[in-house]
Amino acid sequence: MKLLNAVAFVAFQFAFASPASALEAQPGDACPVVGRYTFSGGPELSGVTHQMVCNASNIWSSILDNDAAGNAALAHAVSLTGDISPSQITTNQNDYSPAGLSTASVLRVNSDASRNVTSLAGGADGRIVTIMNVGSFPIVLKNDDGATGTAANRFALTGDLTLAAKQSAMLMYDSTASRWRQIANGTASGGTTAAAGSDRQIQFNNAGVLGGVPNFEFNTDGHLDYWENLTTTAGGSYAHARFHADVAPTAAQTSGRTTRGLQGAIWVSAGNTNQVRKVIGSDGFAQNLGTGAIESIMGVQGYTYNNGNAAITNMFGSYTGVESTTGTVTSMLGTDIDTLVSGGTVSNVYGLLVNNQITGGAVTNRYGIYMNPPTGSATNDWGIYQDGTQSNRFNGNIGIGKNPGAGLDVGTSVAFSGDISPAQITANQNDYNPPGLSTASVLRMSSDASRTITGLAGGVDGRVLTILNVGTNPIVLSNQDASSTTANRFAFGINVTLAADQTAAVIYDATSQRWRAAGLPFDTGTCGDSTSGFFVLTQDSWNGDLVTAAGGGMSGLDAGNALCLGDLTTYDWQCKSVAQNRGLLNSTHVKAFLCDSAGCNDATASTVYYYARSNDPNSGGNRFKTDASGRGPQEASYWDNNYNMNDTRNLWSGRNGGTMLAWPDTPNATCANWTSSSAGLNGRTGNTNNYETKRWSNGSPTCNNANRLVCFVNP
Repeated sequence: MKLLNAVAFVAFQFAFASPASALEAQPGDACPVVGRYTFSGGPELSGVTHQMVCNASNIWSSILDNDAAGNAALAHAVSLTGDISPSQITTNQNDYSPAGLSTASVLRVNSDASRNVTSLAGGADGRIVTIMNVGSFPIVLKNDDGATGTAANRFALTGDLTLAAKQSAMLMYDSTASRWRQIANGTASGGTTAAAGSDRQIQFNNAGVLGGVPNFEFNTDGHLDYWENLTTTAGGSYAHARFHADVAPTAAQTSGRTTRGLQGAIWVSAGNTNQVRKVIGSDGFAQNLGTGAIESIMGVQGYTYNNGNAAITNMFGSYTGVESTTGTVTSMLGTDIDTLVSGGTVSNVYGLLVNNQITGGAVTNRYGIYMNPPTGSATNDWGIYQDGTQSNRFNGNIGIGKNPGAGLDVGTSVAFSGDISPAQITANQNDYNPPGLSTASVLRMSSDASRTITGLAGGVDGRVLTILNVGTNPIVLSNQDASSTTANRFAFGINVTLAADQTAAVIYDATSQRWRAAGLPFDTGTCGDSTSGFFVLTQDSWNGDLVTAAGGGMSGLDAGNALCLGDLTTYDWQCKSVAQNRGLLNSTHVKAFLCDSAGCNDATASTVYYYARSNDPNSGGNRFKTDASGRGPQEASYWDNNYNMNDTRNLWSGRNGGTMLAWPDTPNATCANWTSSSAGLNGRTGNTNNYETKRWSNGSPTCNNANRLVCFVNP
């Protein structure tokens, strides 16, 4: 804006002066011609005068008002538009007079480093100039610097005035003192200290000294903003804005009292009826626009320390809570976590990452994620719900309904509800792959006649599938049938026939790329044929000194064989009469499922064996088939189920390792070849309430414990 000359200003008033009357126009009256000017007032209006313009609505609008004392008031905003942007200041300036200064109202200056301005040219009585530092280095207006600069161009301040980046100062020229004086903004380093802040006042640090230059401003939306250019050194930390409070109560706080370092609170008035899109109590935002490396960028961080040896009931790094007492809420979210990648390269995306570290102290219970029991009820009630098809992985043991003692330990009922019922089979099937098989756990099949399935698609390591014959005709699962792709074939050792209402459970072995038996149908009412054998859990139990229990004078394996024969002869068991009629209950055919240092007893090669339990003729009936080395069971079922041994027991085995489908011929921990009952020695045992290798290699208890034996009755 050009200089506002006081003489011209007065002339402007007189130019519009005209005799006043009681009927003179007043601000707000109608006017005849848009853009016309007029002057009203004087003695008739008690000395009050108005300079007015006829606005676009044909209404007289006041430009300048004078009260009876002659004080003037501008009725509209004033814009200082005469700004200049001189060249960068690269040295200290005396009698600073950049091009265009004589007609400028705003000087936009910057410097290459911290620079001093000792004096400013162009002073005229009442002239107002605003100086803005639009650079990144401070510019200092030196107070009444007598050593340099013309006297009439100097500054009369309370101290040197430092304009940091983005700061400004408004100056007025005092022609009486021939000095530039400050009328707004800026911080003088030599000024007096501000009084310590009282309650509800804004106070800066250093005992009330307004040190530094905090940048608070109201933006165009009416929000209070704080901004600052940050320059940090390597290894340092910098608080962009910090709110600090030390709490030292003079008495114990009562229930319901809360101490807060920073609180954000906002509410929608009770009488509001208009839609409000979002209400946010506290919002954190962090953005990178540069190209330098950043270790971490966080929108909001919360961290809690206990360094004072206090007794604290609960410590929260971050706490969120929501509550609804009335109205209709579509979704309530305690915490909503959103991640979005729309470009660039990201190595890992975590919806939630938990670091649970203990480096000292004593911790009783540690939980990665813990959910308290919910209260109330819901139509659909979920603890954890995943909507999608992502895989889930847990490296530790998993317990369902109990604390886990194995990779998956289920202490409650198990349901395989992913069942499908394909169309009836009307021809033999190779690489059988009905719709829905890829996600099924139960396959309900039927056929129009006796049909054969030579292979099954969908094999994934460890996948378990239950096959039900819900029809009236037999379905044959053909063993190692070349009509199907290699990876889809069955490896049962025998063809398995599912009669009406019979079931087979299969498990996929990715190493051999075959479906193997996890449980095959038992022969109801039969005990096999003349080529079949039996696999029987004893009724009696013995400590590790099997030799003494068997009468002495023999090897550990012979002692186990003798104890098996005695038990199976003494007690009744399923198929015992068949074994007797076939002449199998003698020392030639009855052997203990046992190893000593000399070797191991094995079953007959490629033979079907039927499970049984001594002293229980109603248990057993399921079957398995050994491989060409006489090892089994070639399936992964629990031995304590009703159709196997129907009892949960530890059993002496002396065997260690093996695969999930075949026991080993490797002796291990044999209680000194089954001659010791000492608590100082150990013997290898299995457990019937397990699957895979734990059925014969589950632990090594001391030899003074009593355990069962499992016996072969070989054909």
